[in-house]
Amino acid sequence: MKLSYLNKRFTVVLVSVILGLFIGFKIANSQYRSEKGISLRSAVAHATGQMAGAQSVNSSSSQNLTPEQRNQILNETRAIIDKANKNPQDVEAQLAAADQFLEIGRAQESLQFLEQAYKVRPDDPRTSAGMGMAYFMMGRFDETIDWSKRSIAIENKNPGATFLLIASYIRTNKNLEEAERLINKLESENMKPELIARAREELKAVRSSNTGRGRSALDHAPEDSKLK
Repeated sequence: MKLSYLNKRFTVVLVSVILGLFIGFKIANSQYRSEKGISLRSAVAHATGQMAGAQSVNSSSSQNLTPEQRNQILNETRAIIDKANKNPQDVEAQLAAADQFLEIGRAQESLQFLEQAYKVRPDDPRTSAGMGMAYFMMGRFDETIDWSKRSIAIENKNPGATFLLIASYIRTNKNLEEAERLINKLESENMKPELIARAREELKAVRSSNTGRGRSALDHAPEDSKLK
């Protein structure tokens, strides 16, 4: 039985929203853009010159968009990526470019921009949290744990990175006591009750699985560690 909290789409979207709301990293922070993911994918492909196998911006899959909307997304994405490439010392430009790839699930390609942002400003908690998010989306949870801890060390009241850390502990079925402590910490910081309840439910489910079968339910869902 797979845990809903550990489903790749649910978890990534949930953590993305938290990051966008609480630490300012712009992952999936626009309903307008999230509803138009196919066009954004095409725009990134255009902007990076990776058109092989990419859908056209005028694809029927994005037929709900007007030509003006498609062109706007394409031009904005091109401009964001071009700005980052031309201004390697501009941390905001690097984060904005990374966001383009994270929004469409291409975490590997976001790393070059996140790494450059970290090189320029290693004391920015958004950069470390962004690295953690990218590795989380890639299923590399030990690295997520490392980068989330770095972000929290810079900014202690850091719900986005904290939630990533909790999710990674549950995903790897380790440090569950620490995960519980962090959930309590988020509750004390007025995290939305429904998110706290969800985290506790899934932590409880992992513990029950360990008690009942000696293995985590995570062991039966290796495919969820990979994003399409």
